[in-house]
Amino acid sequence: MPDLRFVVIDPGHFHVALLQGEMYPAVAPEVHVYAPLGADLLDYLARIARFNRRTERPTRWAMAIHAGPDFLERLAHERPGNIALISGRNRGKIDLIEAALAAGLHVLADKPWIIRPEDFPRLEAVLRTAAQRGLVVRDLMSGRHEVSSVLLAALRQDTDVFGEAVAGTPEAPAVEMESIHHLMKQVAGVTNPRPAWYFDIAEQGEALADIGTHLVDLTHRTLFPDQALDHRTDIRIDTARRWSTAVSRAQFREVTGEGAWPDALQAAVTDDGLAYACNGRLDYAVRGMRVRLEAMWNSSAISRRCSRRIPGSRWSAGAPNGAWRFRTATEPATTHTSSRSCASSSATWLNRPASRRGSSPPCWPSMR
Repeated sequence: MPDLRFVVIDPGHFHVALLQGEMYPAVAPEVHVYAPLGADLLDYLARIARFNRRTERPTRWAMAIHAGPDFLERLAHERPGNIALISGRNRGKIDLIEAALAAGLHVLADKPWIIRPEDFPRLEAVLRTAAQRGLVVRDLMSGRHEVSSVLLAALRQDTDVFGEAVAGTPEAPAVEMESIHHLMKQVAGVTNPRPAWYFDIAEQGEALADIGTHLVDLTHRTLFPDQALDHRTDIRIDTARRWSTAVSRAQFREVTGEGAWPDALQAAVTDDGLAYACNGRLDYAVRGMRVRLEAMWNSSAISRRCSRRIPGSRWSAGAPNGAWRFRTATEPATTHTSSRSCASSSATWLNRPASRRGSSPPCWPSMR
């Protein structure tokens, strides 16, 4: 019988449902959900129901719902599982993480865990508590395992290909990452609704507090793999700025289903609509390496874009707009499409024994 049992706490973001997009041999099919009764819970359950009813590879999750205003008190006394899954409102996420640890649960929590500087001591305390009690508390960073991220990190560490690290300057940073997302998009083939609170930056955080977490994580893991960084001595913030994306009332209604602006958003509403302060740019240095990150949200589009560039003394490796780019110090950049077929064939290449791999994956430039 599987010895791992999921407990979902106050699901408010579709990421937690995506964790149940397939079954896991070591995880029991019964999942206990503790949450207030409301739209967030109903949306989560609808997503799980679609996974269970789909024609290809249907899941078989059996959901046990514990709904009510006292859901955290009930969790503390009942403890029906051993792994808490948390993804939802960002401002109160640290409360849920603390409650899960107090109940003796391991924790997988979506980013960001905090969005306010005053909560940072609580974040440090959570990590200490987990270590003292022998509990695992980890963030959900699926982007670490995308083929493009794995290949970029491998290129960065290969001095024969990449050369030596370049520290960069404020005008030409050592790392540049840009991530563009869209308020209207599809997830698992279904138009993705967003709750009205998603547009409240006091609840959700700004772009750099949310998407920027991914960018910082990928930057540090690529530059300094398996190394602990000390925020007090290794990081220096240079400049930061934010700006807004205009969201009309019609667009807001389409993505949330709400016909009126909630009270929490009134301060950002003008005659032109909502000034959603969701875009940000950050310039900083980590151990002397200059970094520039930009996270932006557009109103609508079908796909998202994430570009990355990390120059070395021999090659500049990056993945802009769905393509891999390689540039030597003296040659112009050459572009190689990083489509699904390329990613699939690259993964197949990586899984082959070294004696059968050849010089490079089929869609890479020759590395000889």
